[in-house]
Amino acid sequence: MINRIVQINKKWSDHFSTKKEFFCTEMESYTDTLKMLIEKSLNSANSILEVGGIDRPLWYKNKDLIYDGLDIEYKDKCEEIYDHFIVQSIEEPVNGKYDLIISRTLLEHVPDNKKAFNSIYQALSEHGETIHYFPIIIKTYIK
Repeated sequence: MINRIVQINKKWSDHFSTKKEFFCTEMESYTDTLKMLIEKSLNSANSILEVGGIDRPLWYKNKDLIYDGLDIEYKDKCEEIYDHFIVQSIEEPVNGKYDLIISRTLLEHVPDNKKAFNSIYQALSEHGETIHYFPIIIKTYIK
C-alpha cells in the first residue's frame, strides 16, 4: 500500500512540476509571489479589498484604484493604509463590489469558511478575482 502511495505521489509531483508558474516561483517569499499575482490582476482591476490585512497590507493606497481594507479590529494606521476601512468579520456580507479581493494567512482562522467565501463571492464585481494565501500546515483550526 505504501509503495502505491509513493508512486502516486511521484506521478503527481512530476505532473505539477510542469505547472511551475502556478505552484512556485523564483520569489524570495510567499508575500513576493502574492504581490506578483496582484500586479498581474491589476490590468483589469479598479478596486481591491484586502481582508485581514489591518496594518500589514499586501498592496498600497494610490490614486489609480480604490484600496479598501476589512478586519475584525481597527488600528489608527488603517486610515493611512487604505482608502476606506471596514471593521467586521468576512463572514458577514460586505457592502460594496470589488474587482480583486485578497487575503494572506487569514482564512484558516475564520470559524465559518462557507460564510466567508460566500461573502467574498458576493462582494466580487462581475469579472472579479480573488487571491488568497493559506499556510500549508495541519492545525485543528483548519476546517
